[in-house]
Amino acid sequence: KQWYQRRVAITAGEFTVEYLYQLCQLNKKKDEHLELMIKDNSDKAEEYSTEADRITKELHSIGIRESGLSSTCVEALSDLANTGNSLALSNPALETYLVKLSDHTTEELELKDKLRQQEIMLSTLSEKLENLELTISKLNAECEEAENIRYHYIRLILCQIFPYLVIWVRKLIIYLKSNYIV
Repeated sequence: KQWYQRRVAITAGEFTVEYLYQLCQLNKKKDEHLELMIKDNSDKAEEYSTEADRITKELHSIGIRESGLSSTCVEALSDLANTGNSLALSNPALETYLVKLSDHTTEELELKDKLRQQEIMLSTLSEKLENLELTISKLNAECEEAENIRYHYIRLILCQIFPYLVIWVRKLIIYLKSNYIV
């Protein structure tokens, strides 16, 4: 009783009015959507009810009563109806079930094919990555070997030139000493 007596003071500013307007528009859209869903579900219920009446008449025409069906048969029919609902069938005829199921089978095969293609691509990329890593390893080894060869080559050259350099430096020292002493 007290919830309707309490009033909240609201400042009616430009922001408040705009916010309330947007909230109203959003609620109207939700109401329209819910009304469409209710109408759609009512139409489906009517279609299924009509189909149930038709099937009941056909069962009665061949002498079978609903009470005469085994629990397994009732479960199978219930499963068939649930499958129809999950496939979003508008027509509960057998052909519609088969078409929808084949659509799902086709989609499944397409997905499996895409998965196989991606697995092949992944395998190919893995092989290429392994080859690239092997090539990089070989290049690193060759670079290291080339660096060692360069080091040894320079060392060999210095070893061969060194005696001549020593002689040349000694002659230069003698020449410089003789020119400065005089």
